[in-house]
Amino acid sequence: MGDFNSKVGEGKTSDAVGPFGLGERNKRGDSLELFASTHDLVVTNTWFKQPKRRLYTWKSPSDKPEKVIRNQIDFIMINKRFRNSCMTMRTYPGADILSDHNPLVGDFRIRMKKIKKKSPPPFDLRKLRYEKTKADVIRTLNDQYEGTDRGDVEMELKGLQKIVQNIKTDMLKPEKRRNKPWMTKEILELMEDRRLSRGSKEKKEQWTKYIEKLFQDNRAEGIPHEMGECGPHILEEEVNAAINQMKNGKAAGPNGIHAEFLKLLGTENIKRLTSIFNQIYTSGRIPESWLKSEFITLPKKPSAKTCDDYCTISLMSHVLKLFLKIIHKRIYKLCEEQIALNQFGFLNAVGTREALFSVQVLFQRSRDVNCSVFACLIDYKKAFDRVIHEKMVDILRNIGMDSGTINIIINLYWNQSVVLKIQGEHTEEINIQ
Repeated sequence: MGDFNSKVGEGKTSDAVGPFGLGERNKRGDSLELFASTHDLVVTNTWFKQPKRRLYTWKSPSDKPEKVIRNQIDFIMINKRFRNSCMTMRTYPGADILSDHNPLVGDFRIRMKKIKKKSPPPFDLRKLRYEKTKADVIRTLNDQYEGTDRGDVEMELKGLQKIVQNIKTDMLKPEKRRNKPWMTKEILELMEDRRLSRGSKEKKEQWTKYIEKLFQDNRAEGIPHEMGECGPHILEEEVNAAINQMKNGKAAGPNGIHAEFLKLLGTENIKRLTSIFNQIYTSGRIPESWLKSEFITLPKKPSAKTCDDYCTISLMSHVLKLFLKIIHKRIYKLCEEQIALNQFGFLNAVGTREALFSVQVLFQRSRDVNCSVFACLIDYKKAFDRVIHEKMVDILRNIGMDSGTINIIINLYWNQSVVLKIQGEHTEEINIQ
């Protein structure tokens, strides 16, 4: 307020000024009260009963025992909403501060409001182990899905997603777990506060820039499209075989449809799902819900601090995984023919374990004959995250892959977007370039 020199005086005159002021009011005291009332403020040091020596904030240089000149002209004002947070307010006369004003000290105790974040309702897939529950889920899932209208691919997938969510909510509710006797309410609150304090806006922005840079690919504008004949239609047998290969207990993507629910679909719904896959395969258009993934971060070492110290895991739609399993099965033999004989990894029965075993045997035999061995290890930084997509499409075209499969791969890479989950919070949607 500057050098206002207002005196509100003793006695309560409004909700802004309390009864425990000091002395008589002047005109500037009226102005201060009007200002406080207009802005919903309270003058805190007029609401606590204190000795007069604990009320005055200024002592005149001409103050004498026979002529006392001491006034209350310094005030602390806060919003009315937080008036209960002020526990006490008093001055400290005689403080060594080289001033004719006394320090005015208040004790505030504020308990901030907790903002509860919306989290998806919990569910327990382990209940599908019980025959009765599993039978009820199978009947409900198939009856409701068969009863939905056939139409646009996006609408049909959203209908399946809605049915699965309703089944989770109504039939797969988790049992309430009892906390341990020593787990008090205060401990649970401290755990929640610590969990929430880890996420920050700066951390989200840092991860967003890191992902944009990590997946940056300098490619031409526009989405290429391959002209030509597609491969044969997807068969129900292929869909059934791919469903049986899917593993249980895997985290679902943004749509929340787990592999366990796909395994419960009946014959008619398998036909319907096959029809959807064929529409996508022949048109080459990927549904928008499939193009959105969720990234989670896993530390590579215990002392991980920077973004490079984490690996990102993509959680995608299980329906998309099922579709890609079918595509992968079809192109596997064609791609395998292009792989060099010394390739280890991403091949059946020729993994990294076999490579390590071969190197170990080579080293051991070299030692036996007293022969020197020179090993060169090359580690490409983020090799799989920085694939040049246009070059990849050229290679697929040159090896004779059908246009339908190439268009699926193009649309999958050119239109993908992700959100990153950090300590329970999500970043804004990030477009993968």
